[in-house]
Amino acid sequence: PIPTAVPQPSQSVKPLIEKSGATDVSLVAPTSPPQVVDAYEEAYRQAVKENDPRAAITQFDAIVQSKSPFAENAAYKAAQLTLGVSFENGIHRLEQYLTQYPAGSFASEALLTLIETRLKIKNYDQSQKDIQAFLTSFPKHERLAEVRFLRAELLRNQGQCAAALDDYVPSLQSERRREEALYFTAWCQYNLGKVEQGATHLAEYL
Repeated sequence: PIPTAVPQPSQSVKPLIEKSGATDVSLVAPTSPPQVVDAYEEAYRQAVKENDPRAAITQFDAIVQSKSPFAENAAYKAAQLTLGVSFENGIHRLEQYLTQYPAGSFASEALLTLIETRLKIKNYDQSQKDIQAFLTSFPKHERLAEVRFLRAELLRNQGQCAAALDDYVPSLQSERRREEALYFTAWCQYNLGKVEQGATHLAEYL
């Protein structure tokens, strides 16, 4: 369920930087000058080993400005790290990344991160727009069922159980969200008077 309180950004940046594979050197042209590779690896080292997000962000920003083959990677990593320091600034960075690289290697992950973050801070209107953008842009994405679950949660928290069910049912295919989807599918069915269906899903949940 969507948290009732806004969580504070984590100060541990290792999960953030590793989420999309920070050592994604395979995405970089093999002819990158050694100093460019060194700059990227130094930023990664500061982020993960030294747990110094601000220094790493500065390094990644310099790489973006240099327009090196690492620029897109660095822009995304900087956005992730910024999100761990400030939700507001991180959201802005993710939006910038998506504007600059709408078909980028991390576009789907950036948009999904935007959705999750905006749900955490209860920006439901923009979350709904982001979810629709994701479903339109990535109709066959491997995490599609998870996005449908997030929309179901959004709708349920707005008191729209009937509409939420349309997303809870397909989100049962999400291994990560299946247990929650089963429970809230049953919850909504009970609230809509669909007692037998609700009992079936609740029994499966239990």
